[in-house]
Amino acid sequence: MREFNEGTGLERARGDTLYTVSVLEASGSHEKLLRSLKLHLERWTHVDAARRAAEDGIVRTNALVAWADHGLDAAVRGFANEVLRDVGGDKDHRTFKTLFPEAPNEVLKLGLESELEHAERLVSVAGKVDVSKTAGAKLAAVKSAMAAGRDALAQRRKAFLAQGQASLDAASWKEAANNARVSAYVQLQGWALANHEERSYADRFFAQGGHRPTKKAAGEPRGTAAAPKEEVPRG
Repeated sequence: MREFNEGTGLERARGDTLYTVSVLEASGSHEKLLRSLKLHLERWTHVDAARRAAEDGIVRTNALVAWADHGLDAAVRGFANEVLRDVGGDKDHRTFKTLFPEAPNEVLKLGLESELEHAERLVSVAGKVDVSKTAGAKLAAVKSAMAAGRDALAQRRKAFLAQGQASLDAASWKEAANNARVSAYVQLQGWALANHEERSYADRFFAQGGHRPTKKAAGEPRGTAAAPKEEVPRG
């Protein structure tokens, strides 16, 4: 029989287990083994659902992080533009340089986590600098966007943890299913011996790799290749 290993995909493992369950059902002779392997298939349904949910969670939280990053970019840009308006468009003005020692556009190129670090410094410094009421409202928008960004990152961290757990559960299922199949194989070999079945009896219950050879027609000698068809000359 073909055992599962590290290279065995989860769908292949499920398919091979289903194959064995299906042959056991068809045989009608090994109810105990059938019940045991059916339990593994039922567990697979829950393991796979959790795995897919975890994968979906990664996609969803990546989208949340991307949107939060966009929101923080817009808020920081809005605050920078308002401060620049307050200082008459002078990027070298002391107030503007204090708040933005780096060009705002460079900050906006950063990923969300790094941009949040810069925004934390910005908010801290802004508390010590006199800004207009309008700029203060823009700063409040920055703080709100920062909170949304931190929440999005926290959700993504949880999603990665869930994905890790789901992967461990799937690997555990594959190992348990393989052990159950090996045990079934050994028991089927014992049953075949006790019931005078041929030695390959147990193999019938397990999916084999590749294609099975085509059966020869009755009366055809073994090892004899079929005669090639005679070519009909064209026009």
